Amino acid sequence: MFHARKPQLANDYIETARLGQTEHGSFVLTMLSPVAPQLNAHSDTELFPGDPFERQVVKTLIGAVGLTAEAAEVASTTGTFTPFQDAVSGGVSANLCEALVGLFSVGDPVRMELSVAWAQNRPQPPAALSRVALTKDFVPAISEAARMFRARDVLEAYAVQGPVVKLERAENEPEGRVTIYAPIEDVMRKVVVTLSAEDYEKAMAAHRAYRQVRVVGDVKRDGRSYRVQSHVSFSFAQDDNESLF
Repeated sequence: MFHARKPQLANDYIETARLGQTEHGSFVLTMLSPVAPQLNAHSDTELFPGDPFERQVVKTLIGAVGLTAEAAEVASTTGTFTPFQDAVSGGVSANLCEALVGLFSVGDPVRMELSVAWAQNRPQPPAALSRVALTKDFVPAISEAARMFRARDVLEAYAVQGPVVKLERAENEPEGRVTIYAPIEDVMRKVVVTLSAEDYEKAMAAHRAYRQVRVVGDVKRDGRSYRVQSHVSFSFAQDDNESLF
């Protein structure tokens, strides 16, 4: 499931993570991911306390990259998308595949390696990877997997907010189609939604008054634009406190 806003924990993590000192030799990028020390083996309130969010991020990242490498190797020989689909629960996604392909486009490396030096103040997670390698041979399969993930992506209960840039309604038809220019995962897109007669009137009023609208529903890619397949609400944006009627 996708959400309209980034989780606060993720935002906080980005604020604390830091790029480390560059190293000599090949292109080496170091990231420092602070993690709280493990003070006791067990908690008074929780028998088996979970890892802090920072540790979960790193563990999921290197695990997902490892699964992507394995899936690419299998998919390259079988010609199927299934290995990538089977790895989704482990963190493999369109975003990850696109990011890995993008790294290979910088400097055109033959091989890329991700390694983790686990903090000494907290034990290394059981069965967690410490090093994963990807070769350029994997790139075509990963790139195609990213494309197929995107083609199937549905953003569930996603909030779309922006100005109405196009209105379409056939003569004598109560419903109409509206195009909203809004950010979808931080990229500005055209989003099409079919509205009832009442909501279409609201969209026309918003368009005339240069006001933004907000629709919440399941959003799916449709060619170069996006479409709201079904929506649960349509309203003027929260900043628009004044009535348009």
